[in-house]
Amino acid sequence: MPRWRRLVPRSPVDPLPAVLLALLGATLLSPRPAQAERPWRDHPTVSGPRVQTLPLYGTSADGVRLFVEARLGDGQPRLFMLDTGAAVTVISRKVALDLGLDSEISDQTLVGVAGRVRWEQAVLPEVELGRLSVGPVAVAVDVGGVPERVGQVPLAGILGVDVLRHFQVVVDYPARTLTLAAPDTLQTPEEAVPLRTTGSQQFIGAELTLGDPETGVRLTERVKLFVDTGSTDLMLFGPGAEGWEELATVGVEPIFGVGPIDELPTSNFLETTWRLPVVDLEVAGVHLDRAFDARWLQRPSEALGGGPGGDTIAAHGLLGHQCLEGHRVWFDYPAGAFAMEPQPEARTAFHDVHARALRLARRGKLDLAPVDRARVHLVRDEVDQALRVLERHLQRAPAEAEAVELLAIVLRAEGRPEEAIARLSVLSPRELAEVRELVAQVNALWLAGRQEEAAALAEAAVLEAPEAEQAWLALSDLRRAQGRLGEARRAMREANRLTENPDGHLLRRAWIAQEEGDHFAALTHLRRIMDLYPNSGLSWWMYAEQAVGTDEEEQLRRDLDRVRARLHPDQEPLDYLAAAMQLLGEEAEAEALARRGLARDCAGIEAEDSRKNCEAWYRALGEVELEQARLLIEEALQPDPHRTDYLDTLALVHEVREEHEAAGRASLEAAHLSPDDVYLLWQADRRGVFPAPVEDPGDGTTDGS
Repeated sequence: MPRWRRLVPRSPVDPLPAVLLALLGATLLSPRPAQAERPWRDHPTVSGPRVQTLPLYGTSADGVRLFVEARLGDGQPRLFMLDTGAAVTVISRKVALDLGLDSEISDQTLVGVAGRVRWEQAVLPEVELGRLSVGPVAVAVDVGGVPERVGQVPLAGILGVDVLRHFQVVVDYPARTLTLAAPDTLQTPEEAVPLRTTGSQQFIGAELTLGDPETGVRLTERVKLFVDTGSTDLMLFGPGAEGWEELATVGVEPIFGVGPIDELPTSNFLETTWRLPVVDLEVAGVHLDRAFDARWLQRPSEALGGGPGGDTIAAHGLLGHQCLEGHRVWFDYPAGAFAMEPQPEARTAFHDVHARALRLARRGKLDLAPVDRARVHLVRDEVDQALRVLERHLQRAPAEAEAVELLAIVLRAEGRPEEAIARLSVLSPRELAEVRELVAQVNALWLAGRQEEAAALAEAAVLEAPEAEQAWLALSDLRRAQGRLGEARRAMREANRLTENPDGHLLRRAWIAQEEGDHFAALTHLRRIMDLYPNSGLSWWMYAEQAVGTDEEEQLRRDLDRVRARLHPDQEPLDYLAAAMQLLGEEAEAEALARRGLARDCAGIEAEDSRKNCEAWYRALGEVELEQARLLIEEALQPDPHRTDYLDTLALVHEVREEHEAAGRASLEAAHLSPDDVYLLWQADRRGVFPAPVEDPGDGTTDGS
C-alpha cells in the first residue's frame, strides 16, 4: 500500500459510470496476405495503415477500465476510455474549449441504464488513433457522468462505436492492446457468432446456466447480451425466467450511468437488484464454467432497447469485464461478427496511465500542469518528487490556491500538520472555501490550540463567502467546539440549504444532537444514514454506541435486522456489525462475525501492512485476540506512522484493551492529520482528548431545529 492515500475517493462505489462507459483492447494479429495492402477507398472517412495496434492503459494491473491514446488534430495526446457500449464518442467541455469547437444542443438524448440526459453536439474534424485517422466525427460534449480524470490524469472523454464501427476490432485483455484493422483484413475465428444490431447497440445470443450447489437445481436459459467492455460484470434486465427468483439473493445497491451523478447523493441511485448464481455462461462457443454472480434488475432497460425481444429470450443484459477478461475478444463491426478466444496461459500486461503521463510530459509532448504532475507522482507513491514539484511551483506562484491545497494535504499525510497550517494561511477565506480546505484549516487551528485564529477564520469566511457550503460547515464545526450548539445547528442548516440537500452532513448533525443531549435526534440522524446508505456500517456502530443501555436497544435490534435484509449477504459490513453485536452483549455472534470478516476481507489483501491493519481492526471490533491485534497494528504502522486509518485502528485497539490514555493519544494524532474528517474528530471528542474552549464563550443556546 503506498504512503499516499488522500487523493483516492473514499466512496464505497466505483465513481465511474458502470453502464454508459466501456473499454476496448486488442493485439496485433496476422492480416490475410492477399488483403494486406488493400486501400481504404471504400471508407473515405478513414485513412492510414490497414492494421494498427495500440496499447491500452489503466490505473492498475487488475483494473477493469482501459484507456487509449488519441489525438484530435492539434498534436496533443489525450486519453479516451474505449466503450463498445456507447453509441457516440464523448469529449469533455475543456477539450471542446481547447479545440475551439462550436457546439449546439442536440434534439436527442443519451440513454444509459440509470437514465437519460440531454447533450450538446460538436464536430471533430478528425480522431487520430496511432497512424489511423477517422473523421469528421460528430461527438457529444460534456455528458454528465463521464469522469474528468482517470486516476490523476485528465480524461478527454470516451471513444464510442461511431468510431469503432469502421474497423475489425480485437481486444486482447491479457496483452492490454487494441488492434484496429480495415474490413476483411484479419481472419475472424471460425467460432464467431453474429453481432446483431438493434438501434445503435450490438448484441449477441448466449446461454446462461444458474445453479444451487446445495439443492442441485440448475436452470439454463437463452439471453441477449450487449457486449460492453466498460461494464464491470454481467448485468441482466427484464422479467427473467421461472425459478430465477428462488435462486437469487435480494438487496439494494447503486446503479450508475449517464446523468448528473456528481450533483446527486449516491442514495438517489439505489435500486433493488437480485444476485443470480451463475455456474456457466456459453458465449460464442466459449464456456465460462466458473461460479460468479450476475446482477439482475427486473425492470427493462431503455438503453438496451427496452426489452429482451422474442419469446425464447429470458432477459437481456450487459456482458462486461468480469466475463471478458482473460480472453481475446473480436468485434468485426463491418462483417457483423463476434468471437472470444480464451488465453489461459497469457500473463496480463500493464500500461500505467500515470507513467505515460510523466513520460510524455518530460518529452514536452503533454502539457501537464505542475499540480497535475504532483498528483501523478503521489499516485505512484513518489512523495518526495511531488513535494519538489510543488515547492518549485510555489516559488513562482506562492498563493496559487490549488497548489497550496495539495501541498497542505501532502504535509498532513507526512505527519507535518503545523506546516500545513502555515502554508494554508496565505489563502483568503474564500480561496480556502473554493479549494475545500476551509473546514480542515479551522479545525486544525482549533486542535493546535489556536482557538482565536480558528474563530476569526470561520467568522470571516461566512462574511466573505456566504454562498459557500464550506464556510457554514466550518462555522458549524467551530460553534460545536465552542459549545454554542444552537448556532452550530443553524450554521449546518444553512450549509444544507445552499446545497439543497435536506439529508446533508447527517453524521455532523448527530454529533451536535448528542452534544445537546438530544438523544432521539442523534439516533434519528444515524438511522437516516442507515436508510440512505444501508451498507455504510459506520452508522450501525455509532447507532449502537448511542442506543445500547437505553430504551432504544430493541429498536436498534429491529433496525439492524431491517438494514441487513436490504443487503446482499456479501455486502454486509461485518466489522461494524461485529462491533454492534459486541455492544449488545452478543459476544459469541460478535466473534463469529469478526472471524468471517477476517476470512472475507483481510485474507486476500496482498499488501502486508494493509492486511495487518485489517486483521487488527476486525479483532478489535469483535474483541478477539486483542494482544495479537496490538502487535499487528503496531507492525502495520512501522513503515508509515502517520496513516490516519491505521492510527484509528490503533486507538480502537487501545480502547478495547482499556488503555485509555494511549487510545486518546492515537485518536488525537489521527484528528490532527485529517482535521476535516468528522468521524475522527468525533472519536477524539468521545475519548476526551478534543480540546475544550479556553473559556465558555456563549450561552449554549439550543433553539428548535
